[in-house]
Amino acid sequence: MTKWQTIRERWKHREEEEGDYTIYASPKGGEITVGSKGTIADDVSIGEESYIDRWVVIGPGAVIGPGTHIGYGARVGSGAFLCEKVRLGTGVHLGVGTVIGARTNIEQDARVLERSVIGRDSIIGAGAIVHQTAHIGVDSLIGAGVIICRGVIIGAGSRIGDGAVIGPDTHLGGGTVIGDQAFIHPQATIGEQSRPPRESYQRGESVEVGFWTGYPQFATASGTNYLAVQHRTPDGW
Repeated sequence: MTKWQTIRERWKHREEEEGDYTIYASPKGGEITVGSKGTIADDVSIGEESYIDRWVVIGPGAVIGPGTHIGYGARVGSGAFLCEKVRLGTGVHLGVGTVIGARTNIEQDARVLERSVIGRDSIIGAGAIVHQTAHIGVDSLIGAGVIICRGVIIGAGSRIGDGAVIGPDTHLGGGTVIGDQAFIHPQATIGEQSRPPRESYQRGESVEVGFWTGYPQFATASGTNYLAVQHRTPDGW
C-alpha cells in the first residue's frame, strides 16, 4: 500500500488512450491505473494492481486494497477502507468510514452510507441503498434496488430479494432469505431465538425453542400466531 502523493510524484508513469488514463509502475513491478478528471486526496493509500476509472473522487484517509476496481464516477468517502479485490460499479457512492470486505462487488449506482460494514464475498445489487451503521455479513446477496435502513444487522449468507425494504434496527440472522419486494418492519428480528432453550433438562422433559419469523412479503410475527412454510420457485414464493 502506497500513498497517492508518493505514487504520483515518484513512480514511473505513462499515459494511454489520449491521456484519459495514466498507468503508474511500482518499483516492485506492479501497476496502478488512474483515470483522468478525478480527485484523489494525497494521503489515500492504494494497493498495486488497482484500477481507478475517470471522474472518481476518493476522500482523505481512504484505503484502496490491492486489485480493487473503482468504476466511472464513483465516490469513496473519507476514511473508507476497501479490502483486496473489491469492485465498485459506475456511480457507486461509499460514505465516510465505510468498510468493504475482500472480493465484494457493489454494482452500478448503489450507495453504502456512513460507517456501514459489508462483509467479504458479498454482492450489493444495482441501485441498492445501505444506510448508516448497517452491518451485512460475509457471503450475502443484496438484490437490486433494496433499501437497508440505518442500524440493520444482516447475518452471514443471507439473501435479500430485489426491491425489498428492511426497516431500521432490524436484525436478520445468518442465512435468512427475504423475497422480492418484501417489507420488514423496523426493529424486527428474524431467524433468531425469541425464547432460547434452558441450559439443562431432566430426562423426559420437552424442549421448546421460540423463533421470530414471517412471510417474506408481510410483517413479521411470532410463531405463536401462525406457522408457515413456503417454497421458492423461479417465479417467486
